Amino acid sequence: MDRSGQPFVLEINFSPSLDDIHSYVRAATTGGYSFSDLINRILNLAHARYFGIGIPNGEHA
Repeated sequence: MDRSGQPFVLEINFSPSLDDIHSYVRAATTGGYSFSDLINRILNLAHARYFGIGIPNGEHA
């Protein structure tokens, strides 16, 4: 997202791999996320997008 909140797309991947040897997980690890942190972050963002709020703490793995 840019500073005004406008999303932009760099790539569309219809089948992203969450295997630990692929770039998405490696990028998250480089950014300081563990695998479970990454999955929880994805779930929280999806929940917030759908329901308008994040998942309350303690309700995800």
